Amino acid sequence: MSIPEVELNDGTKIPQIAYGTGTKHRGTDISGLVRHALSAGFAHIDGAQIYRNEDTVGAALHDTPRDKLFLTSKYFAGGIDAACRASLQKLRTEYLDLYLVHMPRALGTDAPSGWREMEQLKTAGLVRSIGVSNYTREELEGLLLHATVKPSVNQIRLHLYCYEQQKPLLDLCAQHGIVIEAYNVLTPLTQAPGGPVDAPLYAAAQKRGCTPAQILFLWLLAKGIVVISTTSNPERMKEYTSVSSLPPLTNEEISALEEAGAKGPSVKLEEIMCRTCAGYNCTYCERFAGVPIVGQDDAASRASRATVPG
Repeated sequence: MSIPEVELNDGTKIPQIAYGTGTKHRGTDISGLVRHALSAGFAHIDGAQIYRNEDTVGAALHDTPRDKLFLTSKYFAGGIDAACRASLQKLRTEYLDLYLVHMPRALGTDAPSGWREMEQLKTAGLVRSIGVSNYTREELEGLLLHATVKPSVNQIRLHLYCYEQQKPLLDLCAQHGIVIEAYNVLTPLTQAPGGPVDAPLYAAAQKRGCTPAQILFLWLLAKGIVVISTTSNPERMKEYTSVSSLPPLTNEEISALEEAGAKGPSVKLEEIMCRTCAGYNCTYCERFAGVPIVGQDDAASRASRATVPG
């Protein structure tokens, strides 16, 4: 069975399961893994300027017809138009299916002009859809005040143990037809095993003869959310792409998972929203990519910023 799609607010259709090229793959040659992902059934490849591996992603894609792919990249630094064109060159494609602002601070305090530059990329045909990543409800409300083209996507950290805290943001996105993309979806298994979610999670998996990870995917798919995940294991890739062949969760199972998640480890908002790349309370991006992000507050400074090496 093929991976299901959802429709964005601009009419574009997006595959609901994506292979992520970040996390531990940053700055590495990921071409072999991307080829494995394509063989396993992935069509949606999620990348970013800051990942410093788009050239190796592009090398893996050249044998696949472009209309069989859905390619995402994310803006981090430099002139927005120049950064987009650099990603296109590295990925060996004439357009991106989706281009995201990687985090609010990437646009600085002059977010309206930065978003206009994103809108111009769509008008020019360099990208088909535009969106954001790691935006809180308040940040998204601020952007919407000035947007001519609404974001099609907000890619955020989302799992059962932070679902309750994210509901106000999810509600706002639903009001504006903004599709949620979720990363860190396996946190209940990888970072917080033994929690309240385990019982309903493993019960649903046993009922279907599948893995608990597949149940976490099914939960998000049932909500129309796009799942971003990554693995270096080709068998795990097949596990992820075969999720849509499983029986969907019942309403009772979904309620049980969410009620258990609400009883789980307390998660603060600043821990939910990714601030690693946003530079809110750390200097990761400055150390990782050599790109300063503090004090870059307007279009001129964005354009003068050094691009990410690699």
